[in-house]
Amino acid sequence: MLSRQKLKEYNLSTQELDKLQYAKITTNKGIIWIKLTPNFTPNTVANFAFLAKNRFYAGNSVIINHGRGIYSCYYHLSKFKVKEGDIVNIDVTAIVNGW
Repeated sequence: MLSRQKLKEYNLSTQELDKLQYAKITTNKGIIWIKLTPNFTPNTVANFAFLAKNRFYAGNSVIINHGRGIYSCYYHLSKFKVKEGDIVNIDVTAIVNGW
């Protein structure tokens, strides 16, 4: 049921990394270059609702995919607060409060 996908690896030299310090955004008004700095970079989103449905024994169930083969499972929820494919914050109280 739960598939494991191979994690992509990037082994770049310092020179290649220096070229990636800017993000290019193209709009109908022109091109915007944004300098990327690690201290202002937001956290990546790796939490997705993998499954959200009513199951026979487990009742309303939500399974969160955290990436790297790690999943959190919530069963017997009184109602759904997410649907399959939704991005879920690290704070999963929105799901747990459904108990």
